[in-house]
Amino acid sequence: MSTKWYVIANSCEAKVFLSDNKGKEFDLHDTLLHPESRMKRSNITSDRPGHYESRGDGHGAFVEKSDPKDYEADRFATEIGHYLKDAHNRNEYRELIIAASPPFHGLINKHLERHVEDTVVKHIEKDLTGIADNKIAETIRNYI
Repeated sequence: MSTKWYVIANSCEAKVFLSDNKGKEFDLHDTLLHPESRMKRSNITSDRPGHYESRGDGHGAFVEKSDPKDYEADRFATEIGHYLKDAHNRNEYRELIIAASPPFHGLINKHLERHVEDTVVKHIEKDLTGIADNKIAETIRNYI
């Protein structure tokens, strides 16, 4: 069993790296993708309901219920939360370090169940997804 997982995420992608007791550090374990977050707002909203808002002078406009990008980011954060819960229930890790941009990091935290949240030993509020996989270990060490 790996003792520590490192989740490096943004609203489009999450990479899970692991380290074990044998000194193998930062091996890529899994990648989760959410291509909907990369789509244009107009393509995301084609079938999502909104409402009509009138200004009272006979004119009005259709208003989205919520920002479609925010909606997709929340959906992906939910997916990450479920993934981490399922992995925790299978005893795949004991500790988590989560790195994500501040807004997305907050969404991930919102969707972590208590027993998963208790395993988080470090929060890094920075988007590190642009760092090459072979450089991520060095980058993470700078934050720990």
